Amino acid sequence: MVVTDALDANLDPSTVQLTQIAFNNVTLNMPANSQSYSLQTSVSTSPDPVTVIAALDPASGTITWTIQSVDPQTGSLPADPLAGFLPPDNSAHSGDGSVTFSVMPKAGLANGAVISNTAHIVFDAMRPSIPTPLRTPSTPPIQPAP
Repeated sequence: MVVTDALDANLDPSTVQLTQIAFNNVTLNMPANSQSYSLQTSVSTSPDPVTVIAALDPASGTITWTIQSVDPQTGSLPADPLAGFLPPDNSAHSGDGSVTFSVMPKAGLANGAVISNTAHIVFDAMRPSIPTPLRTPSTPPIQPAP
């Protein structure tokens, strides 16, 4: 899975702080002031390790999170198309996932300027990407389903 977020032009990429990645009942909290992060972890629903890489490209203002299961024998993606770190969602919320970060507006931005944000998600190299809901300051935070 790859999540890509191109920051709004009114945001200052130098202030990005990656804060958390969560999936399949695993929560990874980033160290303070992180603009990149990588780790290998595991989930209870799959024997394959999960590689997590998150990074800001300061030149483009794009944040990319790549989360993928890895076949421990080959180091490649698992051959089984049903193997993976994010199963279909269920009552235990095993299929839920999120990424969070903070960012500040550019210095000198006019009061009342609109800042909006959306990210795109690609599962298993499938195209097209799935856009997240457009976020603006007046949009309430997205809450997980009960």
